[in-house]
Amino acid sequence: MNVDKKTQGYLMVAGAGSLWGLLGLLGKILFHYQLSSQAVGLSRLFSGFILLFLYLSLKNPQLLKIDKKGLIHVAFLGLFSQALFNLFYFGAIEATSIATAVILLYTSPIFVMILSRIFYKELLTPFKIISLFLCIIGCFLTVTGGRVDALKMNFSGILVGIGAGFCYALMPIISKSIVDKYNSWTIVFYNFVFGFLFLLPFSNPLEVLQVGFDIKIWLLFICLGLITSILPYSLYVTGLSFGIESSKASIICTLEVVVSVTISYFVFREALGFWKLTGILLVLSSVIVLQGDTGLLCKRKKISIDYKRGIFMKKISVIYWSGTGNTESMAQSISKGAQGNREVKLVKVEYATKEDILNADAVAIGCPSMGVEELESEYMEPFIASFKDIGLNEKPMILFGSYDWGDGEWMREWDERMKNYGANILQEGLIAHLRPEDEDLHKCEEIGKKLASI
Repeated sequence: MNVDKKTQGYLMVAGAGSLWGLLGLLGKILFHYQLSSQAVGLSRLFSGFILLFLYLSLKNPQLLKIDKKGLIHVAFLGLFSQALFNLFYFGAIEATSIATAVILLYTSPIFVMILSRIFYKELLTPFKIISLFLCIIGCFLTVTGGRVDALKMNFSGILVGIGAGFCYALMPIISKSIVDKYNSWTIVFYNFVFGFLFLLPFSNPLEVLQVGFDIKIWLLFICLGLITSILPYSLYVTGLSFGIESSKASIICTLEVVVSVTISYFVFREALGFWKLTGILLVLSSVIVLQGDTGLLCKRKKISIDYKRGIFMKKISVIYWSGTGNTESMAQSISKGAQGNREVKLVKVEYATKEDILNADAVAIGCPSMGVEELESEYMEPFIASFKDIGLNEKPMILFGSYDWGDGEWMREWDERMKNYGANILQEGLIAHLRPEDEDLHKCEEIGKKLASI
């Protein structure tokens, strides 16, 4: 069964929310060892980034690299969605109650909808409003069992709790701005690193060492880092990279409450009465209602909507590797030519995914001639080779790149290679000698217009 990328994205976000729902189970077990909530939060981040560092170091050390701009983004991500979120959330628990803090936390979908509208022009549709209403009421009933007296209200506690909801809401907002530029693993790793560093001054790391070397506790720490940190955050960020809306992702993630309450019933034998069951059904209904927000046309086709203009937009990917900036300037000109009523993704190959090609309506790929007229070996060659067994199914494509010597043999061979992989090569690859002249850049813009006309 073929599942489109957006559906996969929604399933990934649902999986992330479900895994986050296991945090309560592991947290309760660790609390029995007299660990504070701050210590558990710090251990979760530390375990997550250590395990992910070891994994990436062995699998692909290049994913540990990130440029200055990306570093700034993930630093803010770690500050707000990890450090400040933990401080506000546990502060709300201390000032009010667990139930009150959880309810205030799930004001986050409201913030996400507002911020998504501002930054990503996502529409505030009737389906979203209904879904949000069902979600909030469902969370209230699931957490409190319908008992208003379970809430403990005071002004400072409410402010801190809403602050936790706002910081939680910034996770999809900030993540979505960089998921097209950096690998999901890279984003998650540095999110943990900065979250740990920002949270460290407000915690007591020595508290963790006081539990001794009980193998059960350290296995719990590993599970905390892997099951409730690495896996869910990776699923969530990858899901966002598949083009799903932040506002929808925030509502789907409330499945975390359903999983948490269900586990409490089966593992800790906590009561699960009529109102809690009703709340669970309402949360699940909010996720189902969201599916009605997808039009029949958009559901089956790989297109997105420019809400500002009210027209359908095709997706164009411009993927490139550049050592001196020459091929990069060509890529930028192609992207410029393709702008207009098109969604254009300009991305370096080290941050590109297969989906950037498979989900696009048309593609331009650029790489300079290297060595004895061959592709760059560290990033571009492995990326291109990955399509050998997948097949490109007549994907419209144009290749481009700069060169210093030779007669363009590398481009002719590359054109032929992509044809053999199943691409529909629209024209001979465009080559420019060293730094592209104005005429070369004009040709690049024409390539962009050609891709946009498909």
